[in-house]
Amino acid sequence: MDRQPIISAKDVEITFSLRGKKLNAIRKCSLDLYEGETLAIVGESGSGKSVFTKNFVGMLDANGKITGGSIMFEGRDMTKFTEKDWLGVRGKKIAMVMQDPMTSLNPLKKIGKQIQESIEHHQGLHGEAAKKAAIEMLAKVGIPDPELIIRPSGEIRTSNFLLWQSAYAEYYFTDVLWPDFDEQELDKAIASYRSRERRFGGRK
Repeated sequence: MDRQPIISAKDVEITFSLRGKKLNAIRKCSLDLYEGETLAIVGESGSGKSVFTKNFVGMLDANGKITGGSIMFEGRDMTKFTEKDWLGVRGKKIAMVMQDPMTSLNPLKKIGKQIQESIEHHQGLHGEAAKKAAIEMLAKVGIPDPELIIRPSGEIRTSNFLLWQSAYAEYYFTDVLWPDFDEQELDKAIASYRSRERRFGGRK
């Protein structure tokens, strides 16, 4: 039996509308990602890496549009997904760690509350059970004083954002994780995460 990819993108084309003009940002881009595989997308700044991979979590900018190709996941073409479809996939089966992790949280809301909301949505936990899971996740990735659950999100260092976002997806939900940041930051986050994984006995 042939090995089937988890995600298969074929001849994807993406166009942006800018000041009344059309910009072809992605032309005939394809990839296959298989279970257990690490796939690196390498290119210069501005080459379209983030634009391409944002489509795997349904987060293409409002002025962008997929104008060709397909992105298959679990037998469905994600280029045809509605927002309702994405709610069952984004963060639960496929997650993305953004280049600037601090922008992924609202600085006016407590970090613990935002993590707790995601746990409630994806895991079905509520109240104290969800809060306990959020604190446990922060502790497992080595963020000091898990009571950060009560602090504003702006008080956590950027490097810790990378850690908790990566580990959050890894520990709890996803089949596919797309880290979209500098490889040096990725190396530091992975090294720190693996060190903590050994100390805390691996994944949940």
